[in-house]
Amino acid sequence: MKLRKLNGNDIFKMSRILKKIDFTVDMSGVTVGSKDTESMQINLGINMFKNVLENLHLAQDEVNDFLGDLYGCSGEEFGNKELDEVAEVIVEFKNMVKDSNFFTLVSKLM
Repeated sequence: MKLRKLNGNDIFKMSRILKKIDFTVDMSGVTVGSKDTESMQINLGINMFKNVLENLHLAQDEVNDFLGDLYGCSGEEFGNKELDEVAEVIVEFKNMVKDSNFFTLVSKLM
């Protein structure tokens, strides 16, 4: 399975998804270099993940359209794929953006 490369329009698509699920990151109280930075980062990651999972249903169609487009099919087709195949696409997408500035650019649009 091969996903297409990310393009400029993908930034706007992801921004709309995150806005629709009311995704925000509260950085108050985070002090760079403090002893608790690692613990705070872990907590922040857990809270972000929880927030996304709790609200992902609000953007189901947009997420399916986005991932389907990356995968080369419609959102409806993507949503009907077997769970293992969907999980593989999500993992590949995560790996694709892991070392990029994709989410930094998205956050600037929000």
